[in-house]
Amino acid sequence: MATNYGTPPIVTDGVVFNVDPANMRTIATGSTTITDMAGNYNGSLSGNASLTNDKSFTLSGGTLDFGTVVQPAWTEITIEMWVNQDNSSANGAWIDWGYSEGNGIMLYAHTGTTKGIRGLLYLDTGIKYGSISGTGLMENNIWYHIGMKWSASVGTMEGIFNGQYTGVGTAAVGSNVVGGGGKFDLGGEWVTFNGKIGPCRIYNRILSDAEILQNYNAMKGRFS
Repeated sequence: MATNYGTPPIVTDGVVFNVDPANMRTIATGSTTITDMAGNYNGSLSGNASLTNDKSFTLSGGTLDFGTVVQPAWTEITIEMWVNQDNSSANGAWIDWGYSEGNGIMLYAHTGTTKGIRGLLYLDTGIKYGSISGTGLMENNIWYHIGMKWSASVGTMEGIFNGQYTGVGTAAVGSNVVGGGGKFDLGGEWVTFNGKIGPCRIYNRILSDAEILQNYNAMKGRFS
């Protein structure tokens, strides 16, 4: 299933969170209110976060704050988003939902021994980290399409990088992500991300290779 939010089409089957700073359905010029186009989680610009002229969210110690909300006990999840970082030598969370409360998910830039995209899942079997991209350190001031997927049936995390699953899986065996109330933000309060964030979508299912590529192709002209 695909729906046009303008052009071209974006896959919306299973989407539970969908924000795009270039779409006035998400945020109007001069506003600080962020509307989830999936109709579930609305928020606001917080701290040093702003909507800039290039129609991206720019963060410098700020976040996109969606409050403390109950998240599902995911058994499948796909996260994808566009990011542009200021400082590739610093860790920074792109999405953080429930980490401080001991449940949920996190997707972040990691600069330790395994550089690149890293995922974190609080599963019913315990906390699971995964270096999921194999991309290495991303360059400053360049837009990347990044994300992750996980399903209980497969039991591994895999990364998304510029329209493709990387195929680098990290074991994350469990029957579900621990749900419950947790702080939900883009930009991270635990490890702050400095840079720009474009569209971000969360799905309650695994997107196919073709669907990930479709979403990438739908946006790549805007970020090239």
